[in-house]
Amino acid sequence: MEYTLDACALFAVLNGEDGMLNDVIKSPVRVRTTISNELLREAGRFKATYKISLADSIALATATTNKATLLTSDHHEFDIIESNEKDINFCWIR
Repeated sequence: MEYTLDACALFAVLNGEDGMLNDVIKSPVRVRTTISNELLREAGRFKATYKISLADSIALATATTNKATLLTSDHHEFDIIESNEKDINFCWIR
C-alpha cells in the first residue's frame, strides 16, 4: 500500500500517535524533489476548487496521481474533499 502523508500526519506518525508507525517505517520512502506537469495541474485544480493551502493541494495531487492513500489528521481541510472527490482514499489518524 502506498501512502501520501500531509505534514500533520507525518508528525503524528513519527510521534507514535497511531499504530501505522510500523507500517510507515517498513515501507520504502520516496522523496520527490520535482513536480510533474500532471501533478502540478491536479494540485492547481484542488487549490482553485477548494481554496486550500498549496501544501495540501500538492499532497492531494500526489495521492491522486500515484493512486495512493492520503494519510492525514486534518479534517478541517479534507472532510469536504473526501465528500466530493470519490477517487481519493483518505486514512484518518485522529
